[in-house]
Amino acid sequence: MATELDEGANFNDTPDASLEALVRYQARVVRIPMDGATNETYKIYRRGGDLKTVIGNARKLLDIKQRLGSPYPKVTLQFVVFGHNEHQIPHIKILAKILGLPVKFKLSWSSSYSPIRDEERVRAAIGFADRAEWLVSVGRYYYRHQCYQMWCSPQVNWDGKFLGCTRNVYRAYDGNVFAKDFMRR
Repeated sequence: MATELDEGANFNDTPDASLEALVRYQARVVRIPMDGATNETYKIYRRGGDLKTVIGNARKLLDIKQRLGSPYPKVTLQFVVFGHNEHQIPHIKILAKILGLPVKFKLSWSSSYSPIRDEERVRAAIGFADRAEWLVSVGRYYYRHQCYQMWCSPQVNWDGKFLGCTRNVYRAYDGNVFAKDFMRR
């Protein structure tokens, strides 16, 4: 079974033992949200977060990978583009380069939450200013409907709760998958 933290892993409160486990147990992918190049901007969307802590934990993870000589996990920075952070796109590219990591830009989940102010700047970085523009240009939704994840790549919380897909953060569908014969259910 391969583990991927590909929808954004919270690196604000990550114990060193968890970082080491990501490397030792060969998590395939870890995507670290950094939706701001300054702490003030980062905290607008990642409420209660601290960019310095996230950067420190990202560096620790990379150091552990190097110390253990592991190619895994593949680490990527994630930058969800909003109106309040779009001006920091060049800065996050520099930060990613300093850390030696690729950056994945994502369109906001809603065009009404912190709407894009400079559509041309965002188009230059991602190719599209919002999800509606993506749909018209590409002819499909920006993110595939996520419900298929329950069947193809189910999301299991750290405590064993079966969440189904990455959009579900509200309740578990079933009890602890580690305590039951999950594959027979």
